[in-house]
Amino acid sequence: MTTEAPSRKDVMTMANRQHDPGDDSVAESTPKKQKDGTWVLRWRFWPYNGKAALVKRSQAPTKGEVIRRARAAADELRKSGGDHGGWSKSTPVTQYVEQVSVPAVKTNTRLKQNSVDRYLIVLDLLVGKCGHEDHKHVDSLSGYVVADLAKFRNLKACVLDIAATHGAETARQARNILSKYVIKKLIEDDVLDGSPLAGMDIDYGEFKASQKPSGGNALTDEDYDRVLDWLLELDPAEGVTPPKRGVYTLADRVAKRRNAIDTTLLQATTGMRVSETGTIESEEVIDNRQGGVNVYIPHTKTDVPRTVTILDDRVADRLRSLRDSTAPGEYVIGSPADRSKVWDRYNRNKTLADFYKEMAAELDIPVMEKSFRSHGWRTTLNMIYYYLPDHIRALWFGHSVDVNHSNYRDPKKDLSGVMVDAARSRREAAEKAGEAVEESSDGDRESA
Repeated sequence: MTTEAPSRKDVMTMANRQHDPGDDSVAESTPKKQKDGTWVLRWRFWPYNGKAALVKRSQAPTKGEVIRRARAAADELRKSGGDHGGWSKSTPVTQYVEQVSVPAVKTNTRLKQNSVDRYLIVLDLLVGKCGHEDHKHVDSLSGYVVADLAKFRNLKACVLDIAATHGAETARQARNILSKYVIKKLIEDDVLDGSPLAGMDIDYGEFKASQKPSGGNALTDEDYDRVLDWLLELDPAEGVTPPKRGVYTLADRVAKRRNAIDTTLLQATTGMRVSETGTIESEEVIDNRQGGVNVYIPHTKTDVPRTVTILDDRVADRLRSLRDSTAPGEYVIGSPADRSKVWDRYNRNKTLADFYKEMAAELDIPVMEKSFRSHGWRTTLNMIYYYLPDHIRALWFGHSVDVNHSNYRDPKKDLSGVMVDAARSRREAAEKAGEAVEESSDGDRESA
């Protein structure tokens, strides 16, 4: 969020009454429509340390949205203490990043959502939150206090650590984000006097990401079936405890766990990308002629819409019920706290990463803990149904379609018959194999 000097009229409007520390003037301020059609709201926040009110500016495409953004920004300031007058050189860096840098990124209305998501990931890397088993990030800023950020060698070591594990380009971005959203904020909060990065060169070398997230790991047929069975039997409320503090409720926590279950089931039985699962609207969940459920995906990574079918009858019934309980204006798998909003990518990915570790431990599938992430479902399904024609799988998973298969580009082409028959055949074969083993065991016992 940027700060602009208010007009005299704005100052007079915002100063009409006395305000206590923690107050904001969002409700007293009037949004103004700009020439380009956007709306701007100038408002103030009164910090807890008694200093002068902070002048803030929110911008959005609609009048209602600009008010919502301003309220959200004011709430973030209240949570973090306003102008952070309590920060000192002994403050842990992780605490400052969490309470200042992360909110600053989230409330920056000039950033596109993709940039917000990327910046939050890089902030995590700076404090050693990577999620990759082999990346230790021994030179991260975790464990440091703010005073340690005044030393250039500490910052350089952190950035080069990221270069070695995530590539030079990510390291360059890490330096910029460290400078703007950590060091600069500390200067604004009168904790640091200047930036150690100013005018200093860092040789990033030619590092390439040592472990690019990949879908190269697949589950075996047996593990795949065990995961589905476990997910379908899981009670989202079991083991969830009420939060001790904060704005979230027990119901929100249960909803978040239910989201993790539903998202994973949907990916495991369709091969959808995780980003595609969170924007499904009820009219895009369609009953097909085989008695199952299709999902139409209009917005994809490749900008080519497609239709997929849920390859398990039990999951199809679950999503059908979820669709029928979705109110107008809500997403089928929306934000746990408010289904009318998309589930925040940062929170979603963290929740799913923890959920995968839980699955790995409960089901004793090590690959799910170390290197299997949501994209792995696409690889798993590709391996399970490898015998199907490649053009069907290419269209199904939304891969780039070769010109030789150009006649299969129709995104509304219904492949449910082919794919569901294949899925049912696979499950029937597994059940018959299991029955044969049991009969053989019974025969051996009778002979004995």
